[in-house]
Formats: sequence, structure tokens, C-alpha cells
Amino acid sequence: MTRTDVKYSCHIDQLSEVLEQALTDYQILEIDHRRLMGYESLYFDTPGFEMYLKHHNRNLNRHKVRIRTYTDSDETFLEIKFKKNTGTTVKQRIPYSRKTDLHDPAARTFLVENTSYTPEDLVPKVFSSFRRVTLVNKTGIERITIDVLPGWWFNEQIKEIPYLVIIEVKSGRINNIEGFPLILRDARIHRNRLSKYCTGINLLYPEVKYNRFKAKILLLKKLDKTQNYAHIFAPLL
Repeated sequence: MTRTDVKYSCHIDQLSEVLEQALTDYQILEIDHRRLMGYESLYFDTPGFEMYLKHHNRNLNRHKVRIRTYTDSDETFLEIKFKKNTGTTVKQRIPYSRKTDLHDPAARTFLVENTSYTPEDLVPKVFSSFRRVTLVNKTGIERITIDVLPGWWFNEQIKEIPYLVIIEVKSGRINNIEGFPLILRDARIHRNRLSKYCTGINLLYPEVKYNRFKAKILLLKKLDKTQNYAHIFAPLL
């Protein structure tokens, strides 16, 4: 899959308005009478966070490696995302039999053929989970993912931000100036490239460099209208 991705973040209270506006031109993906699907991912990186730091430092031609499980169907894939210097993202995946490690010949072949990494180069860094609604434009030119109830954990640490919604417009077009972005503009929801992996690293490893993401962390704190979750961001602010 090759596409351009544009991300947005908002408070869950804004979601109903967005969905109401989308009813005319978008269909909701439904599988076995379910519209809200569960996802779990385990992200890998080098011991020194090379992939994370490339993202932090705005280096393009960078990779992400994860094992993703679709919890409703119990299907698992090993996935590689490659952000090209053109701004487009290429995602490749293979069915995978393991959920927590890369100790499989299929993983070695897949990594060596598509990245500069081997399984020995990578270690687990963070688990993430969320629930997803997927919208498809009736013209077929856009796919929208709306992720709710995000959480991250590793070892004994757990961080959850239940008020946060992450919206991603995935399109084959280079310029997103129509369609779903207009619905979001009317709802006063603005672009915010929030990476689930990088956010998880920020929340679980506050000792790792994060200065370029500080504005995003401040936005997450600002979205917490009740201040019930201010403690999550305290180590970073």
C-alpha cells in the first residue's frame, strides 16, 4: 500500500459531530456486524532508539517495524512502514505466527529484503492498543481511520489517554484539500501528525530525547479538559 497520510487529533466529544457530517459521502466498514475493531501492536527498534530518533530528527527514508494483531479476528501480521523522502508511506506486511518476537525465519527474510535491519538488531520497545472505526469515501478516493481509547504499555508501565481521538486521512492524492479534511476543518479540528509509536516512547521513556515533540505533548494535555490525566504528562513538562 502506497499512500499519503494526513493525521488529526481531537477530543472524543467532537467525534459525533464529525461522524454526522460524514454520513452523506462515507460508508462505515463493517465486519461480522462489528464496526469498532480492536488493534494491538508491538513496536521494535534498536536498543538506542534509532528509528524513533530518525522520526524525531525529521529524517525521511525511515522505517517502523511492528507486529500488529487484529484482536477481533486474531489475525497477526509483521509490518514494515517506510516513509519516503517524497512524503508518501509504503506499508508492507506478511501473515505472522508470533505476537511478541522476531525469532522466525519469515521475519528474518522479510526484514533483510525490505530494511537495513536484522532481527538481532531490534528489541521490543512498546505495546499499543486502540479501537478503530474505518470510513471509506463512496468515490473510493479516501479511507479514513478513527482511533479511540489509545493506550501504551511495557513491562510495569501503562499509559492510557481515553479522551484522545486520532484521525488519519489516507489517500492516493498528494493534496488533501477536499473531502474529509473539509469536514474536519468545519469542526475546527486541525492537522497534528501524532505518531502512536513516538507518543508511546515519549510517555514510557521520558529520558529519551523528545524536544521536537513537546508541542504535541502540550496539545494532548490541553485536550484533557478535566485535567484527570495531567499526571501522564508531568514527567515531560
